[in-house]
Amino acid sequence: MPPRDRGLARPPPAAPRGARVTVTREGDLVRVTVEASAPGPDGLSLELSDEAVALAEETVGVVRG
Repeated sequence: MPPRDRGLARPPPAAPRGARVTVTREGDLVRVTVEASAPGPDGLSLELSDEAVALAEETVGVVRG
């Protein structure tokens, strides 16, 4: 099983160049956050971010009594 909290050393190919990808675990949930700078108008840059959350694979179908 991967560590509970870790940052990826290399973003996946779909992420923009220079993106920061963080994977965290919160109980049964895994959260992936991607942050990146994008060029904006007149030399200004925009900071963009998005995240996805899913149940950890090993928790799906587990019945707790």
